[in-house]
Order: sequence, then C-alpha cells, then structure tokens
Amino acid sequence: MKKLTIPGLMTLATLFAIPVFLTLSASPAAAQAPATATVVLHVDGMHCATCPITVRTVLRRLDGVSDAVVSTESKTARVTYDPARVTPARMAQAVTDAGYPARVQP
Repeated sequence: MKKLTIPGLMTLATLFAIPVFLTLSASPAAAQAPATATVVLHVDGMHCATCPITVRTVLRRLDGVSDAVVSTESKTARVTYDPARVTPARMAQAVTDAGYPARVQP
C-alpha cells in the first residue's frame, strides 16, 4: 500500500474538485495528549452500595477528571486527572461537599 503525501492529496483534491483543509502543527508537542496524573483519596462515610457510585459521579463531573475508581472496602478513590485543570485538594473538597469526608492520601 502506498502512502499518500500532502502533495498527492492536493493533486487528488484538484482532480476531483474537493476542497481540502489542512491543519499543520507548529511542533510535535502540540499534538500530544495532555499529561495525566493519578491520586488516591481516602474517603470516609461510604456504607452502602450506592455510596461509591455517588463519589465516582461527583469526581467524574469535575473538569479535568478522566476516570475515578472507588472502593467501599478500602475506602479509597483512585482518580486519573489533568493537573493543569484540577487539583487533588479540589477533588477532596468536592467529595467532602457531597457528604463523604475525603483527604488526599500521601
């Protein structure tokens, strides 16, 4: 299979009268996915089956949180997030505000 280059794409677009819009990145770093981090929160007050669902929902609604896995047994929430958009302290406060006292585990 042949690779299609930009000049080749432009030639095909011209032959078939197809408008082509190209977006070129100034640097390869601009095309990379945002950096993520993981934090573990200790969460008190989870006693029933719906408690971890509530905590997970609160965390996932925060801008910058991409995933949250909550365990009633270990009383923890493992959160994957974008540190440029949300802080662990903000996550702990959101969970606490929902009625489940939380703190960042060291």
